[in-house]
Amino acid sequence: MVAESTGNIYSPSTSYKVAMSTFRASGGNGHLTRGLGWSEDKMKARTIEVSNQSILSMLMGMFSENPLDITAVNDWSYL
Repeated sequence: MVAESTGNIYSPSTSYKVAMSTFRASGGNGHLTRGLGWSEDKMKARTIEVSNQSILSMLMGMFSENPLDITAVNDWSYL
């Protein structure tokens, strides 16, 4: 069982939005093409938004406006 950061259980049947670099989104290292078997057309069809801004600068802007609560959760352990 895998839980999200919200505590909800991850479900393979649920749709999730993810951010990734253009390298990954265009099939870099084959994670989407060889790993998932997606065609280039499928990758393009599933792309919601493309930005010229780096992920780092977007995150810095987002977190400067809405700081994170970095209180330790302490809910992990070594296996």
